[in-house]
Amino acid sequence: MKSTGFTYIEVMMAITIFLVLSALAVRLNITANKNMNMQIQKQNVMMEAQKCLEEYKNNPENYQNTNSQLTFKKSPIENNLFEIIITDNSSGEEILKSYFFEK
Repeated sequence: MKSTGFTYIEVMMAITIFLVLSALAVRLNITANKNMNMQIQKQNVMMEAQKCLEEYKNNPENYQNTNSQLTFKKSPIENNLFEIIITDNSSGEEILKSYFFEK
């Protein structure tokens, strides 16, 4: 008599392969989500830094840095040429560096 179907070992091997592939897929998804969140945070900090820079350039006499996450540093290079460096306080990383002439 010929029996049809799969043996217990074959079914267990198929399930094991499926579980290993699923674990890899879940791990890759978690890593991708962490990287995406980190990129979004960097982008938000960059937007805040650009906002600070534009506020300073529009009104340099009355500018006050209200963002506690960023450090705003202005240093003269030549006569009317200045360098502005905006640094992230949490990582110490330079977010934005800009040069401009002041009248």
